[in-house]
Amino acid sequence: MKHVFSLGLLVLLCGCPLPPTICPVLETYDPAADVRRVRSESPFKLWNPTTMAEAGKILYVFSSSKAAKKYDLKTGRWSPVATIPEYGTDPRACALGGKIYLVGDGRLLLYDPAANAWTNLGETPVKFAAFGLTVLDGTIYVVGGSVPGSELATMYCFDPAEGRWSRKADLPGKRSDLVAEALDGKIYAVGGYHRVGEKKERRYGDEILVYDPMQDAWTEGPAFPDTFSRWGANYASAAIGGKLYVIVHKEDTTNVHAFDPDAGSWQTRSTRKILRRTSFGCAPRDGKLFFYGGLSRDYETEDIPGSDRKRIVFKP
Repeated sequence: MKHVFSLGLLVLLCGCPLPPTICPVLETYDPAADVRRVRSESPFKLWNPTTMAEAGKILYVFSSSKAAKKYDLKTGRWSPVATIPEYGTDPRACALGGKIYLVGDGRLLLYDPAANAWTNLGETPVKFAAFGLTVLDGTIYVVGGSVPGSELATMYCFDPAEGRWSRKADLPGKRSDLVAEALDGKIYAVGGYHRVGEKKERRYGDEILVYDPMQDAWTEGPAFPDTFSRWGANYASAAIGGKLYVIVHKEDTTNVHAFDPDAGSWQTRSTRKILRRTSFGCAPRDGKLFFYGGLSRDYETEDIPGSDRKRIVFKP
């Protein structure tokens, strides 16, 4: 989901200045049961797989390059997909109508799995970066983000049926590097920062923001019960089972926060069962969270005796 990596973030997550390893491990986590399962080790190592989407029981993974891969949840096999055309960095993906929409570098692209082909749907209203992306009632929403030199408070939506963009109510304040999810007819935005002062220091939002499309208006919800890395690469989100989940990787644990819209409150579980990662992808499926890629120091490889192959040893 996220795309920023630096020495400072590495020290935050690992407590040491040595580079972590690109993590080709696909794992699932059941937040209700606190059960983790390693699903697969991908033969591909994608740098900064910032986004994932699932359609037709196929999990699609995109990185900050033209590379794209897919994982078949039925067969457990990885394979490449068509090279992404006219593509830049910092992508976000979502699934709608059995197809994949990719927003990044000022373009909206459509991937058709049946044809294994991409279509350029044109430019976006703004050359967004570090934005939240979600789908609500057949419409794609781009929430907040940034442009060179400034964070954004804007929200735009794209109607695939009409093929056009429109602008909706602005966020209460500017937010970059936020997450956004659709749940029960509303959009929830969490995290994100804006710069303040002469030194342009990052100040992260500590409340959940709720958008009601019927009113075209935002309201503030309960405060978020955690703090974000100032680098913004150590958290992700998903909506499953009627709840909004925000996963925050910390130096020595992972906090899994669940927001219940009916109760209007957060519940938090700390776990060491998940690989701590930065710049990782996240997607929901069948009540579970899927994580892939990014950088991690929670595993290592070792030689298999009598073979030239290696195996992964997990250390979460």
